[in-house]
Amino acid sequence: MNKRRNLLKGEEQQAELNKIILEFLSADPAIANPSYYCYQYNPIFHAIDNLEEKQLSSASMVMDVMQSLGLTQVIKFHNTDFRTFINNTDNQWLPFDFIWNDANGFDGIPFKELFDLLNPNSGIMVVHDMLTSEIGQKEISNIKQAQATTMFNDFEFFSILEPHKFFQTSAILIRKTSCKPKLCPNGITPEVEQDFKRFLETRANLRLDDV
Repeated sequence: MNKRRNLLKGEEQQAELNKIILEFLSADPAIANPSYYCYQYNPIFHAIDNLEEKQLSSASMVMDVMQSLGLTQVIKFHNTDFRTFINNTDNQWLPFDFIWNDANGFDGIPFKELFDLLNPNSGIMVVHDMLTSEIGQKEISNIKQAQATTMFNDFEFFSILEPHKFFQTSAILIRKTSCKPKLCPNGITPEVEQDFKRFLETRANLRLDDV
Protein backbone atom coordinates (compact mmCIF):
# COMPACT_ATOMS: atom_id res chain seq x y z
CA MET A 1 0.00 0.00 0.00
CA ASN A 2 2.75 2.45 0.95
CA LYS A 3 4.40 2.08 -2.48
CA ARG A 4 1.27 3.02 -4.45
CA ARG A 5 1.83 6.72 -5.04
CA ASN A 6 0.49 6.97 -8.58
CA LEU A 7 -2.50 9.12 -9.47
CA LEU A 8 -5.36 6.89 -10.55
CA LYS A 9 -8.04 7.94 -13.01
CA GLY A 10 -11.64 7.06 -13.84
CA GLU A 11 -12.67 3.43 -13.90
CA GLU A 12 -9.14 2.25 -13.22
CA GLN A 13 -9.11 4.34 -10.08
CA GLN A 14 -12.44 2.90 -8.89
CA ALA A 15 -11.29 -0.66 -9.62
CA GLU A 16 -8.04 -0.06 -7.77
CA LEU A 17 -9.88 1.51 -4.84
CA ASN A 18 -12.26 -1.48 -4.65
CA LYS A 19 -9.27 -3.81 -4.64
CA ILE A 20 -7.57 -1.86 -1.85
CA ILE A 21 -10.79 -1.85 0.18
CA LEU A 22 -11.04 -5.64 -0.09
CA GLU A 23 -7.38 -5.99 0.89
CA PHE A 24 -7.93 -3.69 3.86
CA LEU A 25 -11.01 -5.60 5.04
CA SER A 26 -9.17 -8.92 4.72
CA ALA A 27 -6.04 -7.79 6.53
CA ASP A 28 -5.38 -8.19 10.24
CA PRO A 29 -7.44 -7.05 12.06
CA ALA A 30 -10.20 -8.25 9.77
CA ILE A 31 -13.08 -5.98 8.67
CA ALA A 32 -11.47 -2.97 10.34
CA ASN A 33 -13.42 0.28 10.11
CA PRO A 34 -11.30 2.90 8.28
CA SER A 35 -13.13 5.73 10.06
CA TYR A 36 -11.67 4.47 13.35
CA TYR A 37 -8.12 4.58 12.03
CA CYS A 38 -8.37 8.03 10.43
CA TYR A 39 -8.05 9.82 13.75
CA GLN A 40 -5.21 9.91 16.23
CA TYR A 41 -6.15 8.67 19.71
CA ASN A 42 -3.70 9.76 22.37
CA PRO A 43 -5.14 8.63 25.72
CA ILE A 44 -3.88 9.80 29.10
CA PHE A 45 -4.40 7.60 32.17
CA HIS A 46 -5.03 9.68 35.30
CA ALA A 47 -4.14 7.86 38.53
CA ILE A 48 -5.52 9.53 41.68
CA ASP A 49 -4.27 8.38 45.09
CA ASN A 50 -3.42 10.24 48.31
CA LEU A 51 -1.10 7.35 49.32
CA GLU A 52 -2.68 7.01 52.77
CA GLU A 53 -2.91 3.19 52.60
CA LYS A 54 0.82 2.52 52.74
CA GLN A 55 0.54 -0.99 54.21
CA LEU A 56 -2.21 -2.37 51.98
CA SER A 57 -1.52 -0.45 48.78
CA SER A 58 1.27 -0.61 46.20
CA ALA A 59 0.28 2.79 44.75
CA SER A 60 3.50 4.47 45.93
CA MET A 61 5.49 2.20 43.59
CA VAL A 62 3.33 2.72 40.51
CA MET A 63 5.26 5.58 38.92
CA ASP A 64 8.61 3.81 39.33
CA VAL A 65 7.16 0.78 37.57
CA MET A 66 5.60 2.92 34.84
CA GLN A 67 8.92 4.66 34.27
CA SER A 68 10.72 1.33 33.97
CA LEU A 69 8.15 0.27 31.35
CA GLY A 70 8.41 3.54 29.42
CA LEU A 71 4.77 4.47 30.05
CA THR A 72 5.16 7.85 31.78
CA GLN A 73 4.03 9.68 28.63
CA VAL A 74 0.55 8.18 28.88
CA ILE A 75 0.09 8.25 32.67
CA LYS A 76 -0.42 11.28 34.90
CA PHE A 77 -0.30 10.67 38.65
CA HIS A 78 -2.23 12.94 41.04
CA ASN A 79 -1.17 12.71 44.69
CA THR A 80 -4.51 13.82 46.12
CA ASP A 81 -7.97 12.54 47.04
CA PHE A 82 -10.63 12.05 44.41
CA ARG A 83 -12.83 14.91 45.66
CA THR A 84 -9.99 17.42 45.30
CA PHE A 85 -9.16 16.01 41.87
CA ILE A 86 -12.74 16.40 40.63
CA ASN A 87 -12.99 19.97 41.92
CA ASN A 88 -9.79 20.91 40.09
CA THR A 89 -10.19 18.83 36.93
CA ASP A 90 -9.00 20.63 33.82
CA ASN A 91 -11.77 20.72 31.22
CA GLN A 92 -9.33 19.69 28.50
CA TRP A 93 -9.25 16.20 30.02
CA LEU A 94 -13.01 15.76 29.83
CA PRO A 95 -14.90 13.64 29.12
CA PHE A 96 -13.25 10.49 30.43
CA ASP A 97 -13.58 7.30 28.39
CA PHE A 98 -13.05 5.15 31.47
CA ILE A 99 -13.33 5.73 35.23
CA TRP A 100 -12.31 3.06 37.73
CA ASN A 101 -13.20 3.94 41.30
CA ASP A 102 -11.04 1.63 43.41
CA ALA A 103 -12.47 2.94 46.69
CA ASN A 104 -15.19 1.24 48.71
CA GLY A 105 -18.35 2.09 46.82
CA PHE A 106 -18.60 5.68 45.65
CA ASP A 107 -16.63 6.84 48.70
CA GLY A 108 -18.79 9.92 49.23
CA ILE A 109 -18.76 10.98 45.55
CA PRO A 110 -22.35 11.09 44.23
CA PHE A 111 -23.01 8.74 41.32
CA LYS A 112 -24.34 11.55 39.10
CA GLU A 113 -21.21 13.62 39.67
CA LEU A 114 -18.97 10.82 38.42
CA PHE A 115 -21.41 9.90 35.67
CA ASP A 116 -21.29 13.45 34.28
CA LEU A 117 -17.52 13.08 33.74
CA LEU A 118 -17.99 10.09 31.41
CA ASN A 119 -17.91 10.20 27.64
CA PRO A 120 -21.59 10.03 26.54
CA ASN A 121 -20.52 7.77 23.68
CA SER A 122 -20.05 4.51 25.64
CA GLY A 123 -17.87 5.82 28.48
CA ILE A 124 -17.40 3.13 31.14
CA MET A 125 -17.22 3.36 34.92
CA VAL A 126 -16.26 0.53 37.29
CA VAL A 127 -16.95 0.86 41.03
CA HIS A 128 -15.83 -1.57 43.74
CA ASP A 129 -17.70 -2.91 46.75
CA MET A 130 -21.29 -2.21 45.72
CA LEU A 131 -23.12 -5.52 46.21
CA THR A 132 -21.51 -6.55 49.49
CA SER A 133 -21.81 -3.38 51.56
CA GLU A 134 -24.85 -1.68 53.02
CA ILE A 135 -23.95 1.67 51.49
CA GLY A 136 -23.27 0.03 48.13
CA GLN A 137 -26.63 -1.75 48.06
CA LYS A 138 -28.36 1.56 48.78
CA GLU A 139 -26.46 3.20 45.93
CA ILE A 140 -27.45 0.40 43.55
CA SER A 141 -31.12 0.89 44.50
CA ASN A 142 -30.78 4.60 43.74
CA ILE A 143 -29.10 3.87 40.39
CA LYS A 144 -31.85 1.41 39.43
CA GLN A 145 -34.48 3.96 40.42
CA ALA A 146 -32.82 6.60 38.26
CA GLN A 147 -32.65 4.23 35.30
CA ALA A 148 -36.31 3.28 35.72
CA THR A 149 -37.46 6.90 35.80
CA THR A 150 -35.37 9.81 34.51
CA MET A 151 -32.25 8.14 33.04
CA PHE A 152 -33.62 5.11 31.16
CA ASN A 153 -31.71 5.89 27.93
CA ASP A 154 -28.56 7.20 29.61
CA PHE A 155 -26.78 4.07 30.84
CA GLU A 156 -26.75 0.33 31.28
CA PHE A 157 -24.99 -1.63 34.00
CA PHE A 158 -24.34 -5.02 35.51
CA SER A 159 -22.88 -6.27 38.78
CA ILE A 160 -20.39 -9.00 39.59
CA LEU A 161 -19.30 -10.74 42.81
CA GLU A 162 -15.64 -11.35 43.69
CA PRO A 163 -15.90 -13.99 46.46
CA HIS A 164 -12.22 -14.94 46.17
CA LYS A 165 -11.23 -11.72 48.03
CA PHE A 166 -11.49 -10.45 51.61
CA PHE A 167 -12.00 -6.82 50.60
CA GLN A 168 -13.82 -5.11 47.72
CA THR A 169 -15.67 -8.33 46.98
CA SER A 170 -17.98 -6.99 44.29
CA ALA A 171 -18.12 -4.41 41.52
CA ILE A 172 -20.51 -2.78 39.10
CA LEU A 173 -19.81 -1.73 35.53
CA ILE A 174 -21.74 1.17 34.03
CA ARG A 175 -21.71 2.09 30.33
CA LYS A 176 -22.96 5.54 29.42
CA THR A 177 -25.38 5.46 26.49
CA SER A 178 -26.55 9.08 26.31
CA CYS A 179 -25.11 9.35 22.80
CA LYS A 180 -27.01 7.03 20.47
CA PRO A 181 -24.53 5.00 18.39
CA LYS A 182 -24.56 5.28 14.63
CA LEU A 183 -26.20 2.48 12.69
CA CYS A 184 -23.79 0.17 10.92
CA PRO A 185 -23.60 0.91 7.17
CA ASN A 186 -25.12 -1.63 4.80
CA GLY A 187 -22.10 -2.48 2.68
CA ILE A 188 -19.59 -0.03 1.21
CA THR A 189 -21.66 3.16 1.11
CA PRO A 190 -20.34 6.44 -0.41
CA GLU A 191 -19.63 7.67 3.13
CA VAL A 192 -17.59 4.56 3.96
CA GLU A 193 -15.74 4.88 0.65
CA GLN A 194 -14.77 8.45 1.52
CA ASP A 195 -13.45 7.23 4.85
CA PHE A 196 -11.31 4.70 3.03
CA LYS A 197 -9.95 7.42 0.78
CA ARG A 198 -9.15 9.66 3.72
CA PHE A 199 -7.43 6.79 5.51
CA LEU A 200 -5.36 5.86 2.48
CA GLU A 201 -4.37 9.45 1.75
CA THR A 202 -3.29 10.18 5.33
CA ARG A 203 -1.75 6.84 6.30
CA ALA A 204 -0.65 5.09 3.11
CA ASN A 205 0.55 8.09 1.05
CA LEU A 206 -1.80 7.11 -1.74
CA ARG A 207 -3.19 10.01 -3.74
CA LEU A 208 -6.77 9.61 -4.93
CA ASP A 209 -8.99 11.84 -7.06
CA ASP A 210 -12.76 11.97 -6.48
CA VAL A 211 -14.50 9.19 -8.38
